[in-house]
Parts: sequence; structure tokens; C-alpha cells
Amino acid sequence: MVAKTTCKECASRPFGRSTAQAIPRYDNILYLWGMPTTLVIGASTQPERYSYKALRMLLSHGHHVEAIASRPGEVQGVVFHVGRPELADIDTVTLYINPTIQADYVDYILSLKPRRILFNPGTENPAFMATAGANGILCEEACTLVLLQTGQYA
Repeated sequence: MVAKTTCKECASRPFGRSTAQAIPRYDNILYLWGMPTTLVIGASTQPERYSYKALRMLLSHGHHVEAIASRPGEVQGVVFHVGRPELADIDTVTLYINPTIQADYVDYILSLKPRRILFNPGTENPAFMATAGANGILCEEACTLVLLQTGQYA
């Protein structure tokens, strides 16, 4: 049986029903349920970008999402941070920035102490992976979209 929960943002449409509308952001519920937080670094408002697709898919799979971008933006209620925000309880960092740009984020990401870092295609960085691994962080060269679609995103 599917629960038919509604909220103001989705104007009486039940959660879980596929619509063309944006999926509402329900952070407080996810925090209460203890859902892990994924940080998308390299977020974009452009629908053709993989970071945009990953952010939407993470939300549709019930994950709490934070996002960092080079410029302000918002996707489905997730307001992008610009810079290095103070964030807590980050479980997974999924990267959509190339290794050259990653160099500016290494210390910041390590300070977040995530459980894992996902290096999506084009973001592979053996030096960063070695540093993160030495700090006890699991590193995977994997596509966030594929992991979500195949039920392997845990």
C-alpha cells in the first residue's frame, strides 16, 4: 500500500506519483528518518549536465542532497552553495569537477569526513583518491546515475 502524503509544495499531489512537476524538497522529514546526505560538487542548473541529472535522481530516490556550484542556482528546492560552506554529516561526496579544479577542494572535502567519495566519469584523480584513502575515506570510480539506477547506491 502506498501512503498518500501531501504537502503545500506539491499542492495535494501524493509523493511517489510521477508528475511533470518538480519533486518537493522535504529535508526535515529526511533528517528525522536519518537519511544520509550526499554532497554534489559541480552542481548545474542545466538539464543536459550529468550533475543536474544526478541531483534530481538522488532526490527521486529519497536522498538528502546538498550542492556546491561555481555560481548561485537551485534545482528542485536544493539551493546551491557557492564556496566552502560549513556542512555536517556528509555521507557521500559525488564529484562533477575535473581533477584540476578538485585541487582547490581536497582539504575542504577531507574536512567533511565523508564515508565515501564518488569519482564520476571524467573526474578520476588517483592522487586525490590516495590521499582520501589514507584518511579512511572510501573512494569509488563510479557513475552516480548508474549506481542509483541499478540499486547499488548505498
